[in-house]
Amino acid sequence: MSENIRQLPIEIGEMVEQIVASFSPERIILFGSYAYGKITTDSDVDLLVIMETDLPQAER
Repeated sequence: MSENIRQLPIEIGEMVEQIVASFSPERIILFGSYAYGKITTDSDVDLLVIMETDLPQAER
């Protein structure tokens, strides 16, 4: 696991760990307010999960 995940709130780290365990993605990218350190009470978690798939594009 990347050292960067240790700097995230516990809940986000747990989400990332679950995604890794379930899907073995090539990369997970955090973006949005958490990535920029501009978190508000309305903030959500924005994660881009990159992985190989055989699914047709319309089903992804």
